[in-house]
Amino acid sequence: MRFSVIINLGLDDVDTAKAVSNALRPDDTDVPEGFSLKNYVINNSLIYVVNAVIDDSKKILTLNNVVDDILRHIILALSSIKSSR
Repeated sequence: MRFSVIINLGLDDVDTAKAVSNALRPDDTDVPEGFSLKNYVINNSLIYVVNAVIDDSKKILTLNNVVDDILRHIILALSSIKSSR
């Protein structure tokens, strides 16, 4: 089965969205087998797309963990950006 998770995060401005995107992009290459990550910015929104081919029920947990990691990294990046301003 194929799964797609889309995270659409509306931020205050395009610069913040780009900063978060750039901060997270290096992590998009080290993903479990069968997974792909892509993030991009549209206006002031950060869009994250997680695609996964799930051939084993245990990989559902992996998908959950990947999405959880992304959300945690977004929160960390936003916190860092906020404290630097």
